[in-house]
Parts: sequence; C-alpha cells; structure tokens
Amino acid sequence: MVTQSAQSEFEIVDLPEILQTSRWTLYVDNVGGPSCTEKWFGDLNQEKIGIAVVRPDGYVGAIDTWDAEQVGVIGEWLQHYLSFMV
Repeated sequence: MVTQSAQSEFEIVDLPEILQTSRWTLYVDNVGGPSCTEKWFGDLNQEKIGIAVVRPDGYVGAIDTWDAEQVGVIGEWLQHYLSFMV
C-alpha cells in the first residue's frame, strides 16, 4: 500500500487486518518530484482511491481507480483478485 498521508496522520491499526500483518506492505509516498502515485494513477485526490497490486517479481498484476464512496466495490475487486490465495 502506498499513501500520500503524512506519517503523523496515518495509523496502521486503521487498515484492514490483512494489511496490518506485514510491515513490507505499506509505503509513504513523500519523495520530491513526480511521486509514485502521480506516475501510476495520475492526479488522485481525496475523492479518488487507486490500487495497484504488485507481485513479488515486480509485475503489476492489477491496477484501477475508483471514487472514494465505492468502498464496497473496491473490497470486492480486491477480494476477487486475491481469491486464488485462499
């Protein structure tokens, strides 16, 4: 997970449990210049959510964006993508 939130405003305990279990799944996108978010999603703002699923070999397996109120759809999309692991 990549977030543009300030570290002081972001709590790992607020994430779904599956994202809390590995410290290697969360990155703060706070570099100068073009950000990771801008590169992969364009202009995301507080009304949009973008998810990219990156495999261990670096391949982007899935990527999409949604309006923030589509949380249920996002969960279904991610669950469907990850269903082979269960």
